[in-house]
Amino acid sequence: MTGQDLAFATQATIAREHGERVLEALVHIDTFMTRTARLVARGRDWYDADVDEVPRLACEALIIKVGDAATRIPVALREQHPEIPWTLMSDMRNHLTHVYDVTDYEIVWDTLESDFPDVHLQVRAILGHPADT
Repeated sequence: MTGQDLAFATQATIAREHGERVLEALVHIDTFMTRTARLVARGRDWYDADVDEVPRLACEALIIKVGDAATRIPVALREQHPEIPWTLMSDMRNHLTHVYDVTDYEIVWDTLESDFPDVHLQVRAILGHPADT
């Protein structure tokens, strides 16, 4: 079975067991985390340099989107994958959304640079993607 076949079969199982909406949320998390990896690859200087804070706002928005998608993951799937900080992701989303006047952009960067890569690999594994793709 090829990697693509495995991913398709795994995703079909997720849709059957948990619903299309859950599969969609996992795919969105994967997509948003791929985008954050591209932003982190631009480097910390890029993140800090823009006087209008566009890079910071873009990174913040992606964390919010990841957290929002994480809220759509049902308890059963969360319990199957306790290695993923589902609650922490949704809590960070809630904080950034509702306590917007005290955003700590150091924490935003650290989350994207240090935490998201491992979580991204774990989400991709749930979706049936090998670690090297």
